[in-house]
Amino acid sequence: MKRVILLVMIFSVFSNVNAATEYATFESFYTESLGWGAVINALIGAAIVGAIVYFSGGLASPLVAGSTSVIGSTIGNILGYSGAVATKTGLAFLGGGAIASGGFGMLGGAVVITTALEFSTGLMLGYAIETHTANYNQAAFIEHSKNMMNLPLPVQKEGSHAYEAAMVILQKIDKEQPIVSPNNKLLLKQALDANERSLNEEWQNVAGKRLQLLTFKCLLYSSVDDYSHAKETAEKAIIYAKQQGYKYNLPEFIYALSSLYEEKPNITKITQSYLKESILGEPDNLLLPVAMTAYLDRLLYRYTSDNMATEEHIKQVALIATHPTLQKYSIINLSIIMVRYFTLLKLQQQNITAIVTSTNDTIRNSPQFSKKLKTSLTAYAQLLKDGREILNILLHQSIDHMNDEQRRKTEAELRQFRSLMNEYEKDEKRLITLVTN
Repeated sequence: MKRVILLVMIFSVFSNVNAATEYATFESFYTESLGWGAVINALIGAAIVGAIVYFSGGLASPLVAGSTSVIGSTIGNILGYSGAVATKTGLAFLGGGAIASGGFGMLGGAVVITTALEFSTGLMLGYAIETHTANYNQAAFIEHSKNMMNLPLPVQKEGSHAYEAAMVILQKIDKEQPIVSPNNKLLLKQALDANERSLNEEWQNVAGKRLQLLTFKCLLYSSVDDYSHAKETAEKAIIYAKQQGYKYNLPEFIYALSSLYEEKPNITKITQSYLKESILGEPDNLLLPVAMTAYLDRLLYRYTSDNMATEEHIKQVALIATHPTLQKYSIINLSIIMVRYFTLLKLQQQNITAIVTSTNDTIRNSPQFSKKLKTSLTAYAQLLKDGREILNILLHQSIDHMNDEQRRKTEAELRQFRSLMNEYEKDEKRLITLVTN
């Protein structure tokens, strides 16, 4: 699956509004308009129905009519795409890239969605118990990141002469091609080079303009998966913004996201300081669901690939999403998070099943895999506990603002979420028996 950039195609509805005097906020790069607000509302509606229905395997509700790909296409279309690009983008948003980043190998988004969260007790995903290791590989992480959501390139065209010139270059990017395609990479490099020259030449210019260029630079680096330079530049932007008295929510988020690519990141500090402050510092940020998805799926990669992230880290992100100031996006954010909980429950269930049912005596008798069985069972129990807590919060969210049809569908699908959680809770006893016997 190729990650395709969210570009001007998505944000063509934006008005060209100057976001007050801030230069490093989400709003200052992705200006708000009534058109984009309508897109977000439609996205919320599709995500809540799509995630709950299709992540139950398409079997849980009479509302289902068609394949998993339909929901991916629906969300992708809302975001401005068409055809295969729309499907891939929609599946990535819902979670089609998360489980594909762990020991299950590179499964297609539709395969993940139709199997990972359809409750069953059998071995469905073919977990690679003989090849999966806990060694961190940054190059592999970056490659898998192409399946995940990322922030779009900016749409705000106003700024310094250098910024506006770089934006002209970005208008030439082919929106139908992956951002890593040769032509797009060349254009992004040209924009980065122009930005770098301007930073060197305009150091004594208006402080806000310099901050805009620094933030723009770290955003471009993250767009091309150069997370080392993205973090370095984001840190410079944060320091400079503090000195000049500006907000810095956008570079703060990029710093948090990029830090997850370090070999041994302090994930609690990154989440509780940088991510939390970035999100809560701009609670009306219309890109908040996309930002939460981007961070959470990278966190899940570190959980599934090298065990650097833990259940506690996932819960930390979930609790940020429950903050009262984020009420506007609570349903979509909590639905996105619940999808990841169900995905991880399935992963641990499959870990246990794969090892216990293996016909390879070396695996069955190995102390390494005996330990892994116990670890997976402990993780399963913790994910159940945390997932139930977040689900209860989701179930108590107000849906009074929805129309009758939306309310009816949402209530029906939330019942399916509850049913799916009940199934995983009941399965814990079976898994304990498998491990102890």
